[in-house]
Amino acid sequence: MVCCWVKTSTSTSTSSPNNRPSIFEQVKNQGFGGVLAYGVFNTLYYVSAFTVAIVASAKTGALGVGAKAGGSVVFAKLSALLVTVWAGSQVTKLPRAMAALACAPLANRTLDYAADRLPSSWTLARRRTCAFAGVVVLCWALFAAVFAAGYLAVATSA
Repeated sequence: MVCCWVKTSTSTSTSSPNNRPSIFEQVKNQGFGGVLAYGVFNTLYYVSAFTVAIVASAKTGALGVGAKAGGSVVFAKLSALLVTVWAGSQVTKLPRAMAALACAPLANRTLDYAADRLPSSWTLARRRTCAFAGVVVLCWALFAAVFAAGYLAVATSA
């Protein structure tokens, strides 16, 4: 089943001078699929960058916490590390948006596939919304697991 969830935008507030929508507007115009693809690419970036940052910081001793450090100290150090990762994400925002735009049709087909497996008594909009929410929850759970693992690794290191 193919469902058209493409939204049209009449606003040109952030359009380029030749009246073409920006890459971010194009992603948004792809509907759930565009937003979902961008969210998945964000999750992949943050999970990988945060993991690399923790490993690199642990090897260089940059975190500066030991086994006797309190939980709030470890959390503060990891939060500072997360802010650094966020600053780095600003550099990769455009490539992630371009990749999301390219993958939006696949994300829409995946949402349709997942929605078809939900109860048929629900409306299509409800099934797609539930499928979308499920992927969002999985993305957040993945990042929470990586953050918790980083917290435990830092808190238990000597």
